[in-house]
Amino acid sequence: MISSNIIRTIEMINCIFHKCFSEKNITQDKYKGNNFDHTLLALQYIKEYECPVDSNYKIPIDFSVNLCDSYSDVDIHTDKLNIIFVPLNVALLKMLDETEPDYLENLYRYNDKNNVALVFDYNNESLLPGRFGSESDVECIRKIEYRHFHCSTLGWDHSDKFEDPIGFKSVIGSLAYHTFWFLRTLRTHESDYLKDPKVIFTYEGKSGPIRYFCPNNEFRASRAKMIVHLYERGMLRDTEWNMNSFRDWNSKSPEERTVMLREQDTRKYLDYFGSTPKYNSYPWNYSFNYTKQETKVSKNTLNFTQTPHTSFPQSLMHKTFIYIANETFSIMDPDKPYDVSYNDFSEKTCKGFVFGVPMFVNGLPYVHRSNEKLGFDMFRDYWKGAFDGQTNIDRRMIGLIDTLNNFPESATKDIVDRLKHNKNLFVSKKHLWSIQSNLFTKLLSEMS
Repeated sequence: MISSNIIRTIEMINCIFHKCFSEKNITQDKYKGNNFDHTLLALQYIKEYECPVDSNYKIPIDFSVNLCDSYSDVDIHTDKLNIIFVPLNVALLKMLDETEPDYLENLYRYNDKNNVALVFDYNNESLLPGRFGSESDVECIRKIEYRHFHCSTLGWDHSDKFEDPIGFKSVIGSLAYHTFWFLRTLRTHESDYLKDPKVIFTYEGKSGPIRYFCPNNEFRASRAKMIVHLYERGMLRDTEWNMNSFRDWNSKSPEERTVMLREQDTRKYLDYFGSTPKYNSYPWNYSFNYTKQETKVSKNTLNFTQTPHTSFPQSLMHKTFIYIANETFSIMDPDKPYDVSYNDFSEKTCKGFVFGVPMFVNGLPYVHRSNEKLGFDMFRDYWKGAFDGQTNIDRRMIGLIDTLNNFPESATKDIVDRLKHNKNLFVSKKHLWSIQSNLFTKLLSEMS
């Protein structure tokens, strides 16, 4: 047990990442392209973040971030809690099994030390069990003894109903990916305005000319549903939207597509718009889409001006009023009961706060409530019905579309003030730390 006087000290956590978390250290081409440095960089960047909102805020836990060459040779600090991160990523676990055949045994032996915690990093995904666990289709992943590991996964607002489908020591929700996305985006060319609390893209009286902005990269059923409902309600003519890629759809087997086509609005989308990419219509958006699409062919050589985490063009946002965050996943079976046990929302939702525009989210049930719990104003007083908690996807979509249609024709001073609150909150260093700190506080409490 770590002594209480150590717990009270400021410097108390040693975060250890294998060198494979950093793309530049992967030498075999077949394992490149995973870009699994989100948590590593989130922790490094927040230490350096100069925040204009709460410049005097001090992260309450001092920590170091270190790389190891191998899990057989990890520098354990005796006076700290040592967290050894392991990538919960199929390709990287295959690579470790190939290059360090004993890596699991080397990790398991650290469990004998009471100041060491093993953590699977899954902060970029929430699709548990995915291809992991004892039923994995990958032999080297099936053999992992998951009971030795905690799991930090993308998600928030986990309830008592959440059930771990694999058998970890614990599962901790984290939004470290949000911190990573924002702080990395700030390092792109001319992006400092994104952290400036005085800069938002809504002003009193603004109404467009684009009433709705609904960007979509990869075709998914929930995104198709949103576009279909906007179209059938006559709202798509006031919407700037795209559907950049059908790569995932085209890779599905005929059997998988048959199942997906049971969803009426998926069939409607394909009938209305086909299965070829749809790009934004205005000239400035060519570069916007070009940047995103380029990542498909050159993701192994990304630099800071060509990144999948890039933000929207200012010229587009100046002409946009309401932003529709069409999230990665939703629940698509209207007849299947669904118990909401956590919420998963990505940087797509964060962009509404950072740019300071009215935003509504097409995502999991209660996604707006989860953001309210974080302190954001989700314009609940403009909702048409309690759509956010509706677990039937069709009823929730109808309520969301009604809410979009019901929103004022132009921004009022009250709307602008509430958007300023959201911007201030998101860019604050305290917020960016708090949304990723649950793992630390939990593990420290267990060690005390």
